[in-house]
Amino acid sequence: MALNFPTSPVDLQQYTDPNDVVWEYSATKGVWNKLRVDVEKQFSGAKIYFVTQKSLSSVLTAVDFEADEFDTGTYFNLTTYPSRLTVNRTGYFRINLLAVTGTVGTGASYTLRLRKNGSVTLTTGTAGPNQFVSFDEIFLLTDGDYIEFLASESNAAGTLEIDSFFQIQRVGFAVGSSFSAQTAFSGVKLELITDVALSSTPTAIDWETTEYNINADIAGDVYWENSTPSTVTIKTDGYYRIKGEFYSATAGSENSYMVDLQVNSATLHSASLSANEVVNIDETIQLATNNTIQVLVSNSDSTGDILNTSYIQVIREGV
Repeated sequence: MALNFPTSPVDLQQYTDPNDVVWEYSATKGVWNKLRVDVEKQFSGAKIYFVTQKSLSSVLTAVDFEADEFDTGTYFNLTTYPSRLTVNRTGYFRINLLAVTGTVGTGASYTLRLRKNGSVTLTTGTAGPNQFVSFDEIFLLTDGDYIEFLASESNAAGTLEIDSFFQIQRVGFAVGSSFSAQTAFSGVKLELITDVALSSTPTAIDWETTEYNINADIAGDVYWENSTPSTVTIKTDGYYRIKGEFYSATAGSENSYMVDLQVNSATLHSASLSANEVVNIDETIQLATNNTIQVLVSNSDSTGDILNTSYIQVIREGV
């Protein structure tokens, strides 16, 4: 049976032929590609880097990158916007950054920031010389959104090394926007709006807001609800990536803070930290339907807070 592809297609436009085979148009290559989504998942992303060491000023400025290692979805335009990674289709995207600071600088003289659409700060922090600073999170981004990496060094003498890189990867579509559950995103990211005051009794964090909260299998279903604010409930047997960062405040003695990640009320990981520290958790595990995840926190001095920059995300990687 003859195929009747649409005329003047746009990038990523899809066409279902009379045999129910789905095709997608690549404007970069000028061809229609057959999508075998039941067997394989197409990679979409870009990784950009420096060719030479990057000098910094004392003013926080978007960093221009100089080349791409790969770019499968026209995310990077070196000529027009060398500081940006831009998405051309709404979906969920992993933003992965490694910033390697140079030998010049003192204390925390480097300021580093990720920003969306020129005004929305995704994360910000400081670093000293000879450090590796990484960032790795998933965000819901809309067609046309762009991400930039900004950096400065207070003495206007610092550098970023060529080992640094900036990467974007599409990890899935919103439910209903994809014809295959395999390419639909499923997961939750929980955040705090206010700091959490601690006592010596381990208490589950009541999360206050979500960056995303969606189950790909059932439209309208979610992993987290306001009625049980401390709990993530798994909806489908599968493999899940659990990633979190937990920041302590200025009060408290050495190792007085405790962070306990629990699955079904059993400890998966437990960590202690002192004031002004952070603990990172990043692991993929197999979970079953109705398994629950909570984070318990305490301070043996009955003082201090867990800061509102803390978060946890639970992402289904596959079934």
